[in-house]
Amino acid sequence: MPELAQFFNAAGCALVMTDEAHVIREINDHAGQLIGSPRSQIVGQHFRDFIYIHETELISGNPLAYRGTLTPHGKDHFPIKISSRPWISGDVRGAIHTLEDLRDQHAALRQARRLEQNLNEILANTPAVVYTKNAAGQYEYVNQRFLDLFHLTMETVIGKTDYDIFPLSDAQAFRENDVSVLNQGRPIQLEEVAPHDDGPHSYVSIKFPLKDEHGNVRAVAGISTDVTELRRAHLLEQDVQAAALVQAQLYPHAKIDFPGYEMAGVARPSQYASGDYYDFIPHGPGKMCVVVGDVSGHGLASALIMVETRSILHACLEDHEDLSLVAERLNRYLFRDTPEQQFVTFFMAEINHETQTLSYFSAGHPSWLIDGHGQRRSLATTTPPLGLIETLPCSTTHLPFLPGDMLFVATDGIPEAYSASGQMFGWERTVQQILDHRDKSPEEILEKLIQRVEEFQSGNVRRAEADQSPSRKPIHFEDDLTAVLVKHQYAPASVEPSCRKRFPLSGWLV
Repeated sequence: MPELAQFFNAAGCALVMTDEAHVIREINDHAGQLIGSPRSQIVGQHFRDFIYIHETELISGNPLAYRGTLTPHGKDHFPIKISSRPWISGDVRGAIHTLEDLRDQHAALRQARRLEQNLNEILANTPAVVYTKNAAGQYEYVNQRFLDLFHLTMETVIGKTDYDIFPLSDAQAFRENDVSVLNQGRPIQLEEVAPHDDGPHSYVSIKFPLKDEHGNVRAVAGISTDVTELRRAHLLEQDVQAAALVQAQLYPHAKIDFPGYEMAGVARPSQYASGDYYDFIPHGPGKMCVVVGDVSGHGLASALIMVETRSILHACLEDHEDLSLVAERLNRYLFRDTPEQQFVTFFMAEINHETQTLSYFSAGHPSWLIDGHGQRRSLATTTPPLGLIETLPCSTTHLPFLPGDMLFVATDGIPEAYSASGQMFGWERTVQQILDHRDKSPEEILEKLIQRVEEFQSGNVRRAEADQSPSRKPIHFEDDLTAVLVKHQYAPASVEPSCRKRFPLSGWLV
């Protein structure tokens, strides 16, 4: 059969010839490579020794085509397609079998099934609503999110239109948008409103056409994302920003005119609005009140309490000259109006230009007095923070405030700033920054201080300052940063300068 052998070898596929007894009479090179054995080891063997035909998996009847399994010599079996045609040569009858390797097809099919499964998982778990509708507006598919939101089942949705599911006005709006996609034949993005149990929700929808094999638009698909909470958050953020602008106007802006003294303040909120407060308030002829407060917590709630604190304080200062009475009244209002566990650390000092004295009360708020020689004194706290207990006896401490002296007050966001290594900035660094630049103006000194704190938090610190201990504290987020500084420049000409020795020197540090 030279012609047959020539045909076998010229064929571009794997061919196997068997007789009536299913004994292999001939193979071509492709079949030998597929079976994995040389021709001499295959010819004469029974067809079933290598190939198992799944007779129940008939692919076609003319020619007969089955799915089967090929077991190469010394290798794992793999799926094949077997197409068989009868042949007759003289008295010999048999069949010619074409073998097709299905491994790539099966791998592609498995991959397609995995992709389909992944897609189904994505559609089932995405927070977006996904759906398809035919040209008549009937639903062909919806995902689980759609069913859950609108309390439906797949059986009650498929084949129905929006008019069967939603109120008329909503359904009409959905249909108009779908028709727009069908007519334009391109994706569109738009905003839609859908009814929920708690009221209307806003959605951003991307709708796009689905086309048939001829390129004609046959359906509309949509992916709709609920943006209601984002809208609310955006509106809230706008409100908070507006509140921050209002709050910023409450800080002193104009240069304070108090002869013989320079004073400045700085406030850097960690968020839009701050619970920190500072102020310079004239309190009668030749007197100036310096105020710093820190409401517990952060954000808008603390900022609202700060605004109330400022309003009450200004009203109290108009009615009372005695700082102790002002503090007691301020505390009563804050105790009544603030939530439980909310409090305000508060410092207020009255500088008397004529007597060159400083009278202060401190409700749990640190402050420092620095003389012209660099000696520094931490001013003692006189009362607990405001707003914790209803009746708070307050006392005022009186100290000299002479030319060259400085009063420094800051909120805890400055000393409690943390570096990248978990090291705290601390009061020692804070006060040292004031001393290092005491020849500058208060504005420049505070600017240098805030700059140093920001560098410290961002990690730009000297290697020698890095805390390498295994028990170092975790990194903290930035707090509100607020500070005030008052420098006594000179004594009034009409007043004999007071002498420091009239007052106790205990508590002064070098």
